[in-house]
Amino acid sequence: MEAAYFLEKQKHDNTRMEVFVRLAKLEAANADLAKSLATVQWNLEEEVNLFCSSSTPFEAATVQKYL
Repeated sequence: MEAAYFLEKQKHDNTRMEVFVRLAKLEAANADLAKSLATVQWNLEEEVNLFCSSSTPFEAATVQKYL
């Protein structure tokens, strides 16, 4: 009886460790995606600023309205 208890406890501990490994992988992927998103947002803002500075005032005002 005691052996069955320890076997179940070991299974539970193994499953728990597998979940922690999966969670760590998901958190790492989430951090990578957040970094990529921030980079893309930065680049888009730079392009919009460049476009606005090189356009006529009317065109720049029109673009600013949609941001």
